[in-house]
Amino acid sequence: MYLRQPRKHHPEMAEKLPDWRLIDRHVFEWTSGAYDDDPILLAQNSQNLDCALVFTGTNTFGELGSSVKQHLTGYCGFDKVHAGYRDEIWQLSDHSIWKKITDKLAKCNRVICVGHSLGGAMCDVFSGCINSGHTSDPDYQKLVWYQGTPELMPEIGSAEEEAALGAGPAGGLGTIHALYTYGTPAVADPPLQAMRRSMC
Repeated sequence: MYLRQPRKHHPEMAEKLPDWRLIDRHVFEWTSGAYDDDPILLAQNSQNLDCALVFTGTNTFGELGSSVKQHLTGYCGFDKVHAGYRDEIWQLSDHSIWKKITDKLAKCNRVICVGHSLGGAMCDVFSGCINSGHTSDPDYQKLVWYQGTPELMPEIGSAEEEAALGAGPAGGLGTIHALYTYGTPAVADPPLQAMRRSMC
């Protein structure tokens, strides 16, 4: 697969983002009435060790259901969260790949959430939950990671990737430090929206 290859095999990334390396890529798959696959990328800046967690936008016809599910529901201590976007994050946090992602998030200096359209809405819900301080909430507990010592992680497909181990030393709770979205639908909950505005 293209994105599992070392940097030398995708020169466009090397040219346009020379300080960034792709350190993880997963395709999260689930079925809830219709098949859905969501690529999730994790990139790291080799200079400052910040990471970008990237959620993709709508990529299948079946996934449109997430955006058109207009009723509101509770999530992570918030009362009025768009149910479709909540479902996307909830399903992800309940999947075995989330542990693999959080193991790497623990090694980032800072975490930036990036998303387009549906991915932007997922960033809003995800960031709102992680930065909420609702540590006793079960939804929060499924998403949380513990900040370790920042370290440069190997690029996917490299020989160093094979030798990478664990999540690093335990530290404080992880937080989202910045939010960059484009075409983000509203997630509805005023406290969640206020948190988003404070991060942008």
